[in-house]
Amino acid sequence: MQHEDLSRTRADPADRTSTDGSCVSQQDAPYEIGSNQVICAVEGRDAPFEGKARILAVSDDHHTVSMIRVDTVAPVSPFLTSFDLVQAGLSQGDLQESVFDGVLVQSESQLTRRALAAVNSNFSAIEPLLMNEPQILFDPEHRKEQIRIRASESGKSERTVTRSLYMYWFTGFKKLGLAGPISERESIPKEQARDTQRRGRKPTANAPAQPIWAVRTRAVKGIMEFIAGEKLDRDRAYTKTLDKYFSVGKPAAWLAGPKRISRKQFRYLIKKLEKQGIIAPVRARRARRDDNRVMQSVAVDVRGPGDRFEIDATKLQVRLVSILDRSELVKEATLYIVVDVWSGTIVGYAISLGPPCLEVAREALLNCFTDKSEVFRRLNIDLNAA
Repeated sequence: MQHEDLSRTRADPADRTSTDGSCVSQQDAPYEIGSNQVICAVEGRDAPFEGKARILAVSDDHHTVSMIRVDTVAPVSPFLTSFDLVQAGLSQGDLQESVFDGVLVQSESQLTRRALAAVNSNFSAIEPLLMNEPQILFDPEHRKEQIRIRASESGKSERTVTRSLYMYWFTGFKKLGLAGPISERESIPKEQARDTQRRGRKPTANAPAQPIWAVRTRAVKGIMEFIAGEKLDRDRAYTKTLDKYFSVGKPAAWLAGPKRISRKQFRYLIKKLEKQGIIAPVRARRARRDDNRVMQSVAVDVRGPGDRFEIDATKLQVRLVSILDRSELVKEATLYIVVDVWSGTIVGYAISLGPPCLEVAREALLNCFTDKSEVFRRLNIDLNAA
């Protein structure tokens, strides 16, 4: 098998390829072909294969060539063709040399840590197969069996091993090629067509139920006015948009729920505009506060310890079991606590096995006023009433 590039009769490589990846006709003969050479069929000529393909290997007896298509979106299975037909096609102009159109990763620094880890992991899975390359290139059944074995040994699916192996060949025997070609163009976002049904899960009763196409124009106006213009945060921009574009003419008099835009749809359109570069990322901004909006702490105007107390109840995230049978659950426990606002100190508490009620709240208040020396002694805490 020939696995290295062989010298060709041409002195100037520019006569064979072009910078834009288009096929360039070949006039000279004879041709010597070797691995990793990309050739394509000439339109209108009788070529031994269609499209553009990379030569993976030439058999030792020079009878067969293993090739893989490189003009597909994703790698497909290699195919076999006659060495003589390929050489004759190149000599007669039915085939011509070309280049791989994809843009590949050139260094590990172009990959995220996660992507690089995936490349290394997938390459480790296929590396033993590359040592047996002649046979797996020319014997599809042997290749399938070896992939099955490697999938079992590496703990990966056969599909992952197959894709990784084909991508390695597809990109020209490059380890970093397992990351796949880099997309040079951003995909054009597709908008939902008019008069189509709402996508996603079915909305609940009285919840916003409009399809995105029905609310997009008004929502984008609100986003441009309140986020791009007034620099409001998403929540306040959503409320302002409802006031102006989804109301009956005055603030807070919003349309019925099913006729409004949902908060999720509003954020979806923000993300779309951010991705298109129309607005700056909203997540990088802080919410703008009104001048008359007073941001206060709960401790404002508290003069000192004991000036103000707050009480609250919460269900404990602990399951209580019976002392007689641990498989039997007891009721959920409810804890009442009384807190000194100035210091945050817990000054009283009460716990019960029932739901929150005034009786337990009364016990928590009583606990605030009682001497806790007895409680400290029972808990072996070295404190006194003072």
